[in-house]
Amino acid sequence: MIAAPGGLARWSPRFRHHLLDQGRVSEKELRRLPDNLMARLIELETHLPDDPFIREVTQALAEHLKDPAFDSLRRAFVVFYNRTILSKLDASQSIEPPNDLQEIDTMLAERIDQWLEGIRQEGVLKGEQEGLLKGKRVEAVRMLSQLLRLRFGELPTWAEERLARAPLGQLEGWIDAVLAAETLEGVIGPEG
Repeated sequence: MIAAPGGLARWSPRFRHHLLDQGRVSEKELRRLPDNLMARLIELETHLPDDPFIREVTQALAEHLKDPAFDSLRRAFVVFYNRTILSKLDASQSIEPPNDLQEIDTMLAERIDQWLEGIRQEGVLKGEQEGLLKGKRVEAVRMLSQLLRLRFGELPTWAEERLARAPLGQLEGWIDAVLAAETLEGVIGPEG
């Protein structure tokens, strides 16, 4: 890419590279390579820090690199964890950076339990909120049906179906319109 005049061309840098596209390697392929450290690194980089699978990869690395001959590689992975995975954990808690893969595994085990409990609590809260909204909607349909019957008489089937399909906000608007409207259609619109 660097144009060198005449006799300087032989001193132009030449680069060779090997492209490893992480996005093209399937998880299935990676799992077929249990002793491949590059596969473990790709797994770490392509999963979120709160994914329990990260812990499986960490345990596999700790087992694979336990020989003293891998001391420098273990330290390199610890630095990688501290900079990429553990740095994304809850920053409000100050923690001492772990020094080995076993400490990282222990920390992840504790954090994953916390994350799963948080997810469970969020699910319960969301379920409660959805239940409350559903209850409000059911009550709004019941109340509006009663008001419409008192004001306009028995409701035709199409009107009951429209009430059953209407969202809560629309039902609340119709409740407000009941007293001012002259006809059923003036509240919920014409049939059809």
